[in-house]
Amino acid sequence: MGVLTGLSVLVICRAKTIKNSVVVNEELTAEEWKRRFEKERDKNTRLKGIIERYEAELAKWRAGQCSLLLSL
Repeated sequence: MGVLTGLSVLVICRAKTIKNSVVVNEELTAEEWKRRFEKERDKNTRLKGIIERYEAELAKWRAGQCSLLLSL
């Protein structure tokens, strides 16, 4: 084969880490779509709450106040 360049090594390493996954096409009823939407909406609301708490914690830290994360 020959000498591999740095770029070739990076491309080979990247190719080895690629994982393909199979996804089945689904035919969902309106009720199933609604349940899936509500589940994702609830997850989105929960994650937004987590982000808000972290942003508040970051604002306290930037203001020089004692942080719960730093006191652990």
